[in-house]
Amino acid sequence: MSGFLRRILLLHSASLPLALPACSTYEPRPLDLDRVSSGVAVRGATPEQVADALRLADVSALPFEPPSLEAGPIAYDGDAFWLASALAFNGEVRSARRRWAEASARARSGGAPEAAELEIEQTDFDADSRDTWIALTFDVLGILDAGRAEAARELSEAEARTALAEVERATWSARIAVDRARAGLGGALATVEELASLLDSAQSSVRRAELLFERGRLSEGELARLRGMVGEVSHQLHARHLVLARERRALADASGLPPTTLALDFLTRESLEELFARAELPRLPSGRELLERNPALRRMRLEYAVAEALLRDEVARTRPGLRLGPALEITPDDVLPGGVLALELPHAFALSGRVEAAREARERVREELEEELRAGLARIEQARAGHETARRALEDHALSRELGSSAAWRAAVARFDVDPAAAEEVGMALRDRAMALLDLAAVREEVVATWLDLEQEIGPEARALPGDEALARSGPAPEVHP
Repeated sequence: MSGFLRRILLLHSASLPLALPACSTYEPRPLDLDRVSSGVAVRGATPEQVADALRLADVSALPFEPPSLEAGPIAYDGDAFWLASALAFNGEVRSARRRWAEASARARSGGAPEAAELEIEQTDFDADSRDTWIALTFDVLGILDAGRAEAARELSEAEARTALAEVERATWSARIAVDRARAGLGGALATVEELASLLDSAQSSVRRAELLFERGRLSEGELARLRGMVGEVSHQLHARHLVLARERRALADASGLPPTTLALDFLTRESLEELFARAELPRLPSGRELLERNPALRRMRLEYAVAEALLRDEVARTRPGLRLGPALEITPDDVLPGGVLALELPHAFALSGRVEAAREARERVREELEEELRAGLARIEQARAGHETARRALEDHALSRELGSSAAWRAAVARFDVDPAAAEEVGMALRDRAMALLDLAAVREEVVATWLDLEQEIGPEARALPGDEALARSGPAPEVHP
């Protein structure tokens, strides 16, 4: 065997280990329905379990400091437990982390050289006249990370960075959703407690009215009107119980916990008070600042980078490909070494439409970014106006009405204790007191809601875009635990 032939065989043998990792095995993992059911049921059973789940979750894209559950008893009216649960279990956050892991894994293969090709051609089956031609070619530009390979690698890395930005956006949205649900649940608990206490304090007046009616000192119409007012407040209490159930579900959804978790029973009206104390109007950013802070806009900036990389990839596909390798011709009389140079020459007309489409897609993403910025600024202005209006309503009438209705209710009850003619006044004062409590709660919740609207639109402090480091070449994909 000639030395050149031995070199060809050695080259081919050396390429085999590079191909072996591609021969991955597939391990089926069917769904275990009992495990799925029990896994969901025990989520958030204890703070320790939530802390363990948070430690296992990858939070490297977190745009804020992770909560700590390590020190002392859990304050369920605070946000630490619920935010930790959301980061560990929230469905949107978990899905975003998985998509990031998928994109990171694909990025490690992005721009890899195309497969080596071994070509064998035989012209005759008769041993005396048989000619055999063997050629082994390699994707030279791919090995050199140039041309199409470079463009494909940059595209896959840009897609991975966008997936990382989506994790950032999902975690910020989960944080806001947790606070919204906490505010709603705290407000519902407060009004349920206050309306129940109000109805309880009205029972003595109702019993007195019934006794006066039996003695003929109160007409049937007066008694019916008082009962009607009490029924109206009872209906409001019933409606708030429905709101309470809805807000419990909202908090369970935001934190990724089952609706039967005991932690939901530990919240009090202080949850709203804690948020209300923080609900101050923040400094409003400029459009330029918003592009660096708002998670949705940051993700769209990286989507533009993907569109740019996709255009480069399509342009690279219009350029020639190059394959190079050794060849061998074996005849009955001799072995003739040689080489092969293969050029792939794309048809310009066949790919020009794809290039133009990618260019239009890039412009579309830019225009969508501009529109999202405009809409974000509009939402910030709306939230700012709503927050200031809610603050003025609180100061101008909601607080004073609540104080006035409390005094009027006490006075009406005291007057009815000595004057049967004040029965209707008790009913009216009862209804006014209930409406004042509901209005005050609604205004306070609106203050918090508009503040959270601003927080969501403004986003965390400005920072570098996620994934500025060499994401696809930094090692294994982030591990995501179930």
